[in-house]
Amino acid sequence: MATNHLFRRSAIYWWRARLPKPIASLIGRTHLARSLHTSQPDKARRLARRLSAVVEELAATVKGDMMAGNPPTKADLDRILMDLFTEVLETGELNRTARHPGFSPWTVDGDASEEEQMLAEEDYPERRVELWRDWLASNRLDPVQDWVRDKLAERNLAPPAAPLEWRGFLRKAMGTLEAAYTIDAERERGMYRPPFHPFVSVSGVPASEMTQAGTEAARMLLSGAAVEHIAKQMGEGLWKKDSETPDQMRLAVRLFVAFKGDLPYAQIVKADAHAFRTWLCGLPSLFGRSIYTGLEPAKAIDLREAVEKALDANKRAKTIRVGSAEVPRDKAAQYARKLSKTTVNRHIIMLVGIYNGKSQRGAFTGQNPFAGAAFPEKVRKKDAKSRKNWSAENLQALFNLPAWTGAENRSGRTTRGSLVFDDGRFWVPLIALFTGAREDEIASLALDDLIFDKGAECWVFDIKEGKTHNAPRKVPVHPELEKIGIIDYQAAVRTAGHDHLFPELHGRYRDPGEVISRFFTDVRKAGAIYEEWMDFHSFRRTFKTRLYQELHAHPVMVKQLLGHAQDEMDEAYFGGFEPKHTAPLLRALSFAPLDLSHLHRAQQPTRAFHEPPPLQKPRTRVKPGNAAPEASATDTAKPPRKSRKRVLVPPKAKLLADIG
Repeated sequence: MATNHLFRRSAIYWWRARLPKPIASLIGRTHLARSLHTSQPDKARRLARRLSAVVEELAATVKGDMMAGNPPTKADLDRILMDLFTEVLETGELNRTARHPGFSPWTVDGDASEEEQMLAEEDYPERRVELWRDWLASNRLDPVQDWVRDKLAERNLAPPAAPLEWRGFLRKAMGTLEAAYTIDAERERGMYRPPFHPFVSVSGVPASEMTQAGTEAARMLLSGAAVEHIAKQMGEGLWKKDSETPDQMRLAVRLFVAFKGDLPYAQIVKADAHAFRTWLCGLPSLFGRSIYTGLEPAKAIDLREAVEKALDANKRAKTIRVGSAEVPRDKAAQYARKLSKTTVNRHIIMLVGIYNGKSQRGAFTGQNPFAGAAFPEKVRKKDAKSRKNWSAENLQALFNLPAWTGAENRSGRTTRGSLVFDDGRFWVPLIALFTGAREDEIASLALDDLIFDKGAECWVFDIKEGKTHNAPRKVPVHPELEKIGIIDYQAAVRTAGHDHLFPELHGRYRDPGEVISRFFTDVRKAGAIYEEWMDFHSFRRTFKTRLYQELHAHPVMVKQLLGHAQDEMDEAYFGGFEPKHTAPLLRALSFAPLDLSHLHRAQQPTRAFHEPPPLQKPRTRVKPGNAAPEASATDTAKPPRKSRKRVLVPPKAKLLADIG
């Protein structure tokens, strides 16, 4: 898997990737970098995914060519068997070396749940030996097949051509693993003896040459194990090329490396995993964004703690002083917020997956150190319960604000006036209320993502990508959105020649969803209806609650409309609902006594689409000693800008300097 990330040089995004081993070995380079020639983050992410997909396809092709390599000799096959043997023993020894004094694999925590105790018992060394013996007895060869193919591919060797020879070698590989796990189980009890291989004579191949590859595999770093696991998941089609899961796993590994270092995966123990969970709970929820952009995790934690201490020391102040800078209290509260337990669990689960993949391939004999480190569901749900639903009264107050009924100007939309602007800021919250879609999903809609479905005889939003691989879906357009004028709005944008449904959010800002998020916060504060935990994402919660409480909707249908993961059996045996099935449910959805008739197109005849304001050209700076450029005859005098006192958010560098 090509481990990739984006970075900026000046205002332009670049893509950099760690090349998979097959390509790296051919071209003699471990990384590849190139400019994406864009300053737009959403476009850069799309281009980066495409480049990564191309690299993965090339790696798969190269690996396939390697698989169709030279026929192996007897010595080649013996080396592979000895590598498997050595890797198991070395991994077990590294795992035992990292344990604390007094540790015993047969000791089960009495406070653990019944399920956790059963999992611990299944991981006893003797149980693993019994498992491999059962597979051998039933001639089940698939547990070792992929592992052996990878070992052959690393040497540019093809599997034995004769089917019986190939199956015979797989049985030898399984017998090798059974013997290695038997010795490893004895070592767990402190019984050490010379490790004789059941099939390979040491006199046939130099021992140092045979054991080197196995030792290196056992001492693989966590980052390398993650790269291997991602490549395996992608190669088997378990993860899609455009899925966010590989990036989530890379982030989880990067955070653990920042916390503990890039250790050999076999040396990480449960104490490390639980300490990592505690450390994650101190990370800011805005890590990687806002004032935390570009900060290493340790610096981000220090900055968040400094803001938190300042809040505690000035509980009644409207602004918070951090060092020499003033921060609005509500903004400081956002900076001080920690990662939610759901997000912490997401990182833990990614690391659990790496070890599970190793165990399934027989490459790891110890306990998964991250198993059981995630927060239990009953603890995690406490965070989720903090978010509030929008009541009909609050929704009425929201959509009576100047941004929807008439503002003084385009920029702020917080002062009452006569101008109603038909654009993303007007439409995205309304669409969120009637679809339950995420702000990024709505803000990123292309013009042609609003289509007419002939089967359902209604308009639908065709959401093509989002936060998870379940995000792509089609959501029928609610009749209220049609009355407010979403179809007429699309026609006006099409006439203007734009590609995006909300063109003013693209090409000007870092992230369309973030623009909407900031706007939504500003208008609620100006309208005195701001309330913590009742935010944009609460539209999604309110939408789901109404479908369940008022319409008694089927859970599978609701999950599909929201882009949530389905039950395993539903994913396997149910093809999903089409818009013709979900449209009646959406038509029946009501937020009564909410009345939005004042937003209908007939009630707002002056509302119309206007071209987004042009990008401002950079100002020409006059160097000392040079004369300023003369004004042309067409220049018009501009009135001086009114000065007003503002509370500024301090630059990140200044905050970091303040906290040392």
